[in-house]
Amino acid sequence: MEITLTNLGTKNKNILFLANNNKRITLYFSYQTLIAFDYQDEKIYEKQCSLNKWSNTTGRFINEIQPDKNKLEPNERVVKRAGYLMGEIFKD
Repeated sequence: MEITLTNLGTKNKNILFLANNNKRITLYFSYQTLIAFDYQDEKIYEKQCSLNKWSNTTGRFINEIQPDKNKLEPNERVVKRAGYLMGEIFKD
């Protein structure tokens, strides 16, 4: 199991990386709020990013992660899917 926490230079840009075997997920946090993830295993690559319902600062980070506004999802959906995928990583 590999776990890495990285700050991208400001307190609103944090990344948590988890990997186990051939599965890995990167979780993107603005302050303490999960706003996006990308996940990869042997078969799939999946990325989800939240619609901005917070500050302009969080919005700028969201735009860095996913510039295509048509691909943004409600935050509740992003958090639920990320939780499921983390479970996939930890069950091995």
